[in-house]
Amino acid sequence: MVKSVNGGPLSSAVGPRYVVIDVETSGLSPRRDRILQIAAVEVDHSGTIVSEWSTYVRPRFGRVGPTRVHGLTAASLRSAPLFRFVADDLAARLEGAVVVGHNVDFDWSFVRRSLRRVRVPIAPTSRLCTLELSRSLDPERKNRHRLAEVCERYAVPLDNAHDALADARATAQILPLLLAEARLDHASLPAHRAYRSPTDPGRVRKKRPWWKRRRSRS
Repeated sequence: MVKSVNGGPLSSAVGPRYVVIDVETSGLSPRRDRILQIAAVEVDHSGTIVSEWSTYVRPRFGRVGPTRVHGLTAASLRSAPLFRFVADDLAARLEGAVVVGHNVDFDWSFVRRSLRRVRVPIAPTSRLCTLELSRSLDPERKNRHRLAEVCERYAVPLDNAHDALADARATAQILPLLLAEARLDHASLPAHRAYRSPTDPGRVRKKRPWWKRRRSRS
């Protein structure tokens, strides 16, 4: 159930390492709910995808939450590994990277709490939010900024939305486009509102329940 595409060792190229993460979860609370699928896509400073990794995760007590959103069922996850069996691999991929996500605080809150539950240590990590990057380029808020809509504006394909690997791939592709439009490089990122310092816990922006998403205006 664990997939590694373009596998092998993590990149050691000179320059910042960005690892885009995305999670599908059984609910909105990192404390009560659990990760059902997680993906980590490493992308270098030029926007080239270096490696991809994803896994389904067997949920505690078989609780999967809103299947109509993520398409995952207890039966489909029955043979997936428990989180503790993939935690070390995930932590190794995140080590030393700038962790990126579309609403990164939400994804990171689940990753951090899940690693703590299984007592896998991870160093304080810088994070970068592509949702905040996109919003910063639209100060008058004329556009919507959900992942699908950002991808559409930049002509980036998003196949199979709400699949963690598909969403992480798409986020990895829009990242260099957003950075270029914002005229940001690795040195200037820490001053931007989309950047979270290693000691900044960030603010979890909960995803809207599925029944309200059609009316959501991000």
